[in-house]
Amino acid sequence: MKKYFLIILFILSSGQLLLAQSGYVINLSLDHLAGHSVELSYTVGDQKVIDSARANQSGMITFKGKLTEPVVAFLRVKNPNLSFAAAPGYKRIITSPPVEIILNNARIDIKGDADSIVLADVTGGLNGEWGDLRLKFSRFAQEQLSASRYTATAYLSTKATEVLLHPGNVAIRNYGLSDSLKNDYIKAHPSNFLSVYFLKDIVSKFDDAGLNKAYSGLKNNYKRTQYGKFIEERIRINALNRLNKPATDFIKSDTLGRPVSLSKLKGKYVLLDFWGSWCGPCVKSFPNLIAQYNRYHHKGFEIIGIASEATYDLNKAKQSWKAGIRDNKLPWLQVLDNENTAQVDLAKLYAVSGYPTQILINREGKVIARYVGERTELNTILEKLFKE
Repeated sequence: MKKYFLIILFILSSGQLLLAQSGYVINLSLDHLAGHSVELSYTVGDQKVIDSARANQSGMITFKGKLTEPVVAFLRVKNPNLSFAAAPGYKRIITSPPVEIILNNARIDIKGDADSIVLADVTGGLNGEWGDLRLKFSRFAQEQLSASRYTATAYLSTKATEVLLHPGNVAIRNYGLSDSLKNDYIKAHPSNFLSVYFLKDIVSKFDDAGLNKAYSGLKNNYKRTQYGKFIEERIRINALNRLNKPATDFIKSDTLGRPVSLSKLKGKYVLLDFWGSWCGPCVKSFPNLIAQYNRYHHKGFEIIGIASEATYDLNKAKQSWKAGIRDNKLPWLQVLDNENTAQVDLAKLYAVSGYPTQILINREGKVIARYVGERTELNTILEKLFKE
């Protein structure tokens, strides 16, 4: 009898092993899904993988595939009745939020309502790691959707600026709460896969010591995933960008295609200004930057504007970049980070986590100050430097 039991146990475990080796299977069973499609998306390296399928009349869909490591994936219902314009006259379309899952080579079952897939029940694979966080994050997503719906209807009658800003204010609040929950999770569950994903997600919130400590506590095999490698690279870049370290040299092209080299400006104080034409705080900072440039340029102060435009279309990026320079009357050197990012990605090279970011380099080519967001310390330090 014991022999037969062991044989059955071996067969069952072999079946599980085969499933793990053969790939993932996602089974969706959602109310109100019949006739609609679901899109599965996740990122592997620099490639975004997208799969989609249409539900049968029972509201069921199955996705199959194979991964070399776990990833976080998103499933979104493609139902036009769940989408709406951000505000009357605006082209931006708000869609129903997706459900976020841990995808690995296992069977994963998703049950719920297609009208609110973000609230679906997800079981299988590593998805037990979410615990009650899934419900909390789902509520944030629902709050964001409600805020956007309010703006879409209320703006029609009020035209008030605060109505347009409402979704952004809700997002800022919920991002802060979400980041705090992720940080607490990393501390409580360092060996979970979700911890390496969360740490990658909030990596910019840590100082060097905190990031090193959090990374060292992660499970070794998860350190080898794409998320772990991202964090490891960020630690390396942070070390290169510490104050009083030499700034990493680069060459990028200006608006006329001429090379702009950081090393060619050695002997001057150089400010790297990371901006984008889409960035309100960046544009707001320009009048002060222009004043500082006009005040100190003849004394050996140079600025290199490094623009990152919010599009993958290089031609559109160039148009937005040049329009931003022209409209704001920016007189200093300018390069576009969207161009030739495979060779030189300056935002990554200088660990830029928010816009605007300003990095001040001394005459010896060393980083002496770094500012993120709307800051005024630059004026004080420039006044001190050029008095010496």
